[in-house]
Amino acid sequence: MKREDRQLRKELLLMKGDALRLKLALELQQWRGPLAMLGEGAELWRGSSRFKTLLGLAAILIPHARTRALLKSLAKGALVVGALRRLWSRL
Repeated sequence: MKREDRQLRKELLLMKGDALRLKLALELQQWRGPLAMLGEGAELWRGSSRFKTLLGLAAILIPHARTRALLKSLAKGALVVGALRRLWSRL
């Protein structure tokens, strides 16, 4: 392989790398909006008591005793986890 061929190959690889970086940037830009909205929604549910309320409501409405007991224990567990998280953040 001649020196000119190596130089040309190197330039082509650099151009390919630039093109791939641009493509990745465009793809990331397309996903940033939906991912940000998803993150905000998850933070809203995590930070509020709606999840615990929904678990408690589902435990009341579901007729199966085992499922009801499981949901009640999940709601209690969510309360304990929330209390521990608040306590941990104060330490």
